[in-house]
Amino acid sequence: GIRPMNSKNLEQLHQEAALLQRLIEDLYQLSLSDVGALQYSMQRLNFSQLLRQTAAQFENKTQQKGLILQITKFASNAWVQGDNERLQQMLNNLLQNAIDYTDAIQASGEKGTIKITLTQNNQAWLLCIEDSSPSVTNEELMHLKERFYRAEGSRNRRTGGTGLGLAMVSQVVEAHNGQFTIELAELGGLKACILLPANESKGS
Repeated sequence: GIRPMNSKNLEQLHQEAALLQRLIEDLYQLSLSDVGALQYSMQRLNFSQLLRQTAAQFENKTQQKGLILQITKFASNAWVQGDNERLQQMLNNLLQNAIDYTDAIQASGEKGTIKITLTQNNQAWLLCIEDSSPSVTNEELMHLKERFYRAEGSRNRRTGGTGLGLAMVSQVVEAHNGQFTIELAELGGLKACILLPANESKGS
């Protein structure tokens, strides 16, 4: 009798339950990594193909929010040594984060945009996922990869994030001997970049 049982309240309860489930799963994965129990099955895989498949799965989500998903043309083959499941998890976190924290309508009146690029950088592959506003302050930028950190400004708690997604991305990238950076984007939001060592040798 405290809250009426209607569609609005049921939807809010569903969202809260989904957030709690997501938090439990994130904490479980991070705890496994902390004790060295998170298993990685490394093999030579086509990161380009994995990226295309993952981006395709997120097309409906971006459309539902009214965002534009730009996927630049990149090489059909980008071989790396990695764990397919963990890299998939990494991409899911980065793309979901971009969707959650990008306004559908920008101050200019244009639709919000998420841009994906994959380029070759010497002996590595560089993935960048860039989004439009809102952004964060320079001080907040320094803490984004910390556990449970959620900026209090424009990109804030309104989306119900757990504050663990980027921390998980950091651990996956580290396990793949890669580099993970976050910077302010020209589009007006943030630009998350992952540098993974290339593995072009079929014998590796």
